[in-house]
Amino acid sequence: MRKQSLFVLFSIAVTFCLILGGAVIGNAASRPPKDKVLIGLVVPLTGPLAGFGEGSPWIENLMVDFINKDGGIYFKEYDRKLPVEIRMYDSESDPNQASQLAQKLIQEDRADMLVVRHTPLTVLPVSIVAERFGMPTVSMDMPMDPWLADGPHEWVFHAFWNFSQLYDVYAAMWRQAGFGKGSKAGVHFLNDSDAAIMHPMHIKKMRDDGMIVIDPGMYPVLTQDYSNIIRQFMREGVEVLFGLNVNPDFATFWRQSKQLGFKPKFTVQCRAVLLESDAMAVGVDLMDGVTTEVWWSPHHPFKSALTGETPAGLSQKYKELTGRNISAPCGFKYASMELAFDALSRAGSLDKKAIRDAIAAINIETIAGPIKFDKNNSCQTPLVGGQWVKNAQGGLDLLIVENSAEPHIPLTGKLKPLP
Repeated sequence: MRKQSLFVLFSIAVTFCLILGGAVIGNAASRPPKDKVLIGLVVPLTGPLAGFGEGSPWIENLMVDFINKDGGIYFKEYDRKLPVEIRMYDSESDPNQASQLAQKLIQEDRADMLVVRHTPLTVLPVSIVAERFGMPTVSMDMPMDPWLADGPHEWVFHAFWNFSQLYDVYAAMWRQAGFGKGSKAGVHFLNDSDAAIMHPMHIKKMRDDGMIVIDPGMYPVLTQDYSNIIRQFMREGVEVLFGLNVNPDFATFWRQSKQLGFKPKFTVQCRAVLLESDAMAVGVDLMDGVTTEVWWSPHHPFKSALTGETPAGLSQKYKELTGRNISAPCGFKYASMELAFDALSRAGSLDKKAIRDAIAAINIETIAGPIKFDKNNSCQTPLVGGQWVKNAQGGLDLLIVENSAEPHIPLTGKLKPLP
């Protein structure tokens, strides 16, 4: 009798737990009602990376307005449309701040998904937090290699170019200028996470291509005196200068080079002078003829499958609003929001796994090109080569001068020698 009583009590307890569990996880009808979709963003709006933040939150709000004009995104789970809201925080270009803000968006603001972009100092800390908390996240605007090295990734999906693409673009430009096997190349690399991978990889590629590499070693950020490095380059007869720097470092190095009489015949700079504001900060005459990579431009031939917008159209809107030329990161701001909206529209639910699976299945044309993620949650985006050229108005234009890997992206100029 006692055993039967215990069995009855156990059966009642199990039944109660199942009922309670059904009330908690249940079906769509039993879940708490939602009145909006919240997308969280961490963006460097101030600090050394503020140039990458330019265009935010205008571009994000432009996209939200487009989605919300008809009531938002339909979710089968709720059998109605929900409007989209974005919550954007300024990382102040600080990776620790980026990490803390990502955690705030997840734990306090209860974001439904995250979008992150703009260099390893923003993307990596936010990605780490997103993986820890199981938050579906779209990521762009950081070289692929260090992002993959920080994996594997289950919840974060990243689209951008990789260092192998980058080398191919640079090499094509210096070969076009007449340099290659037997040419002396000086490398000037800041010691950071990008360089830790790019430095040995690109030096090996240069040597495999028969170039003579002069490598004084990586230097600490915000170094003020580069005279020893410059004099070494001069003694060794460096013809091609290849650098991975931040803008203040390249500006200091390049000014000191001119003062000491170092005049390489070809210069390519990764990252330091991507943006017009950064190039102008170095100086028009100093920048005339310097080459760099071009991720995206008003001349790229893509079109958003979501909105129908083109790079030329978005660029014109930005010019009319600000009076300034649009920057490459702006194209990836727009594209990242396209990816978020595409995934949410197909998820049918605000369940985190449903959103993650919808991101994994993305296969669309964006304003930055076609995006389809592979088994590593990554997608390679196009890359071409550009050169800063002084224009008739006394400013600088970034012309596309190398497109051999992406011939569908039109050239807008012809490579010229340094003055």
